[in-house]
Amino acid sequence: MSVVLRKRTLFWKYRKAMHISICRTKMEETPQHCLSRLPDNSALKQQELPAHRLYFTARRVLFVFFTTGIFCLCMGIILILSARSTQEIEINYTRICANCAKLRENASNFDKECTCSIPFYLSGKMMAVEDCAPFKMSDNKTPIVPCGAIANSMFNDTIILSHNINSSVQIKVPMLKSGLTWWTDKYVKFQNPSSKNLADEFRGTTKPPNWPKPIYDLDKKDPRNNGFLNDDFIVWMRAAAFPTFKKLYGRLNRTHHFIEGLPAGNYSFNIIYSILSYHFSFWR
Repeated sequence: MSVVLRKRTLFWKYRKAMHISICRTKMEETPQHCLSRLPDNSALKQQELPAHRLYFTARRVLFVFFTTGIFCLCMGIILILSARSTQEIEINYTRICANCAKLRENASNFDKECTCSIPFYLSGKMMAVEDCAPFKMSDNKTPIVPCGAIANSMFNDTIILSHNINSSVQIKVPMLKSGLTWWTDKYVKFQNPSSKNLADEFRGTTKPPNWPKPIYDLDKKDPRNNGFLNDDFIVWMRAAAFPTFKKLYGRLNRTHHFIEGLPAGNYSFNIIYSILSYHFSFWR
């Protein structure tokens, strides 16, 4: 019996000694610099931060879908009602100014002014890059600036709106020719040469065939509204998506009799007809 107990005691001592030697061997095999690189025992470094998981159910998905649809529908209705509430007067003056159109059929009459008057009645108060060919070079090989068919067909009729107080008194409605363009077009897309004298910068070029004035002399009243920064030019150069289009011609200057907009009454258009009708097939 004593022999068996002694054998068991020696066995457990031997097993404990083996375990201690194995642990020491493992600790000795682990470099100290590896232990220093171990991350801290924090929730952030151990990737144990709490996370929120979205649980999509059929009810939640349908709620978001129908809410978005109702919002878009309401915005569409508002935009349609806003567009329909805009007061618009459409006057086709091509046939009314038939004498001017006939005069323009002869290219030799290009420099002659032709004016026609169009009366109308305002029933209520109104609140207020392409290929340049074939217009790239002139016949004498001078560069055309600006070039291209769109620039050459620029609308250059002069429209003067008058308020007819009575048969003998007319008040010219003040119109602004600035602030007609997109901000990005005016200050990013279109730029003038750095020189203050645009005539010198455009020396050696010629105007488009159907333009009465060169690019640097489009607005005699406002020198800043000349060159490629001319508002009428920028508005016209923004190509329309459809063959029937509208372009902004001017803005009402709210001064004197027109502070609150255009009052009801009789008006008339005085139009200086400039476009060569035989070159283009469109109605104005």
